[in-house]
Amino acid sequence: MALPALGPHGAVTATGEDVQEGTLRQRNSDENRWTWDRQTDIWKPAVKWGEFFRRWRNPDLDIAQKLITAGATITLHAAGSHLELSWTQQQVYVREAYVRTYEQVWLSAERSRDAGVILAGQPKIGKTMFIWYLLVRLLQEGQVVLFYPGSYEILLFYHDTVYAAAAALHNAADLSLPCSPRGAQDVCVWSLFDVPEYFDPPEILWAPVCYPVTALSSRFEWTRPFLSSRDVEVKALPLWSRQELSDGFLLFAEADEFMASLELEVLQSWPDPPVLPGYPGVVQLLKEEYAEERPASAEDMRQTLLDIAIDYFGNAPGDVWQGLIRPQEILTDHRYIIALLDSYKNIRQVVTAFPQDMPLPPPSAATLYRALCVYPRHKNYYEAPLLWCVDFKSTWIARTASAEYVGDAQVADVCKLIESLERIPWAQSMVRHMFEPLVLRMFASLLASDTPRQWPLLQMHRVEGSDAMTFAVDPSCAAPASRGLPVVLRATEEFETTLPISLASNTYYVPAGTSLPPVDAFAVEFDERGRSAIATLWLMLTTTSDSEKHDESGRGRRWIRRLVRALRDRLCGLPEAAPTQRTHGTQRPRKKAKLAGPPTVVIHFVLISLTDEGGRVAMEMPEWWDDDIRGVGRRGDVYLLQVPIMAFVKELETRMQVKGRH
Repeated sequence: MALPALGPHGAVTATGEDVQEGTLRQRNSDENRWTWDRQTDIWKPAVKWGEFFRRWRNPDLDIAQKLITAGATITLHAAGSHLELSWTQQQVYVREAYVRTYEQVWLSAERSRDAGVILAGQPKIGKTMFIWYLLVRLLQEGQVVLFYPGSYEILLFYHDTVYAAAAALHNAADLSLPCSPRGAQDVCVWSLFDVPEYFDPPEILWAPVCYPVTALSSRFEWTRPFLSSRDVEVKALPLWSRQELSDGFLLFAEADEFMASLELEVLQSWPDPPVLPGYPGVVQLLKEEYAEERPASAEDMRQTLLDIAIDYFGNAPGDVWQGLIRPQEILTDHRYIIALLDSYKNIRQVVTAFPQDMPLPPPSAATLYRALCVYPRHKNYYEAPLLWCVDFKSTWIARTASAEYVGDAQVADVCKLIESLERIPWAQSMVRHMFEPLVLRMFASLLASDTPRQWPLLQMHRVEGSDAMTFAVDPSCAAPASRGLPVVLRATEEFETTLPISLASNTYYVPAGTSLPPVDAFAVEFDERGRSAIATLWLMLTTTSDSEKHDESGRGRRWIRRLVRALRDRLCGLPEAAPTQRTHGTQRPRKKAKLAGPPTVVIHFVLISLTDEGGRVAMEMPEWWDDDIRGVGRRGDVYLLQVPIMAFVKELETRMQVKGRH
């Protein structure tokens, strides 16, 4: 068989007879299928990388097992200094998404040897870390890998040796690469790289013999050269789970020192710990959260701070870990970003301009996107995302940004915005976040005269046999519950700390501060005229926030017990219901009521679904609903309240027009 002629950097210029036994994965690892005319004056052995190569070419069994075990940690031992690795001390947390995406990348290469992969996802989510993970997995499988760590040299891992060439050789024709004499489709050189922030990547990284894998960069112009000539597939890295954020934090370079400060300076000095100069805002948050309680341990405080950081900054480790140890600094930065979303027109412009084919914000909107998150929605994880969704980055950002649009002057504008975004498939979650303040407005207002005196509720029942405390209902066949949510004119009171200073009937309490409770709002009903010892507490949570309320640290337990104690104290201090008596022209002060029984707080939970679509609705209730409520109050029922978005928007617009005419 005549061998084809080889062009620059291993490109095959003659077709010949391709021999492609087995899969690309198998052919690539067969050393006999490769040939390379190495330029010894350019490609020189990289001795300092030899130990790294040997470690990952033939890893110990326990290390090999860690590479495919979600939740495991590996240490790279890479030669030299790498800024992107310094924040985790060269450790990589093996996410389940990494293990799956590795196989996804292989499937893409098998489908089309001439294509490539771009890794997309939220900024600071760990795309560069995945490239390092991909490198060691490929080395373990005996693959030939071209690797550019964003430094002054390019590395080539070829069989048993690592070679290096100067990255300054930008002309791909100046460098030769290994190839197969059997044909262009027989093998590929894996090309792994991240686009540096301040200088340009070498062009050889997307040479024809290469299969490039890179992270989506804000310097999108340097991703275009190989996009224009390849059918590139976009792979999605999802947001981190709370468990991943908690486990991964222990790899953070500042974690050990921070934990020591919590133990030695905060816990041992409680309840009056000193301010930690290196960690602004930490002690203030802990005091707000724990109040008169003493933290159980430094780990208990870390978990609490983690829940707070997720509420503030979302689910990307770069923001969350920094926000955990320096909340005041990161909050200040994010408040500035939120201020840029000062117009509903800005939000509409950013969302409508979002490119679905390449999920990267346009340069003009890059700063605005720091307040947002981008995440994939899959039908099958091993296929490309069906949709790239855009939403506010965190619960706190959504609440803070949306709260700007609840005044009378903004209602018309936000209704128009909701109507326009409702037609954009990737903006649905953002629409529901923006709708939340309007729902709160609805519950705090008297509606039209023909409105029922109670909002109809559907009772949710606990799912038997479920390990989690799951409550569910099917609205299509469920009858309204005997109890409804009372429709009364309520004042609205926002509170900055964990609890408002006073508690009263006919008031809708909405958290607006930095320490967010595990609900979106609550209302209280007292028997102000009688001598009833019972108060009814309505806890409300919208479905858009359901998955975002983080309570694994016990924040909800502390908060609900504190609230119920305050309500019980309020019951004990109710004035006597009888009219005041006047004696010789003076008014006798009321006495405290003689309660008919011990003060009791009955607690109902209302899940607000911003839709009227059919189908079963389920919610996993927090642990404190089962364990802690019974210790301080009487657990009531779990309800579903459905509020169709567009129907409500239309009604609200009509009522605002009527109000304007009067």
